[in-house]
Amino acid sequence: MPPPPPPPQRNIVTEIQAWLMALPIVTRFLFVSTITITLVCNIGLISPQYMIFRLPLVVYKLQVWRLFTAFFVNQLSFNFLIHLYFLYQYSKNLETSLFSNRPADYAFFIAFSMATILILGWIVNSVSFSESLLLAIIYVWSQYFREMDVSFMFGVRFKAVFLPWAMVAMDYLMGYGLNIGKVVGILVGHFYYFLEKVYPESNGQAKILQTPAIFERFLPSNQQGGDGQGYTFTPPNRQNGPNGPNNGGHSWGPGRRL
Repeated sequence: MPPPPPPPQRNIVTEIQAWLMALPIVTRFLFVSTITITLVCNIGLISPQYMIFRLPLVVYKLQVWRLFTAFFVNQLSFNFLIHLYFLYQYSKNLETSLFSNRPADYAFFIAFSMATILILGWIVNSVSFSESLLLAIIYVWSQYFREMDVSFMFGVRFKAVFLPWAMVAMDYLMGYGLNIGKVVGILVGHFYYFLEKVYPESNGQAKILQTPAIFERFLPSNQQGGDGQGYTFTPPNRQNGPNGPNNGGHSWGPGRRL
């Protein structure tokens, strides 16, 4: 009897590539940009000083790339790995639920958040906005899944609506002080949520924010994200919880450990 054939060898590069391609398109872009720009700056190819936000250099030297790169510059550390995990987890969840099969709308949300963060960041004299963008994403997610239970550090459980504030409080309790960048992200996320949902529903008005046609041209609405799996989204019922009898949306399970 001939010997069994050897097991196929795993190609790590191919597996990583397949994993990335399975991500929804906008989340993939954010994830890859964060890793690429952070690595380029930390291994010495380009100084971070050429990537952070400096308004005079943007205006007078036309270094317009800073308007983009300032959102993806990080320091290599354990906190950076946590940042990547949060970005992967909550951006992916938001894009495949609330923005299911609407990549143009999600890209517009990201662009709107970045533009607003730039304005507030300039006011508070910030030069790096990665945490602000992450908190804007998490805040909007927390509003639409506000009744979901999440488990934070040391197993503390609370409703998802408190998650952004818990992240700010954790920094303060660990001795880092008040993280202005995260507060800016929360304010921007709330501003978007107010314009997108609260104001139109409370006043019976049409939505203020409309996705420009140029976003739809490059990211048509019939394009499915990543692995092609879309979800029909119904915002969780606030009385019955995210998995209550009146909720017809995607089931997210009993909670999410951070």
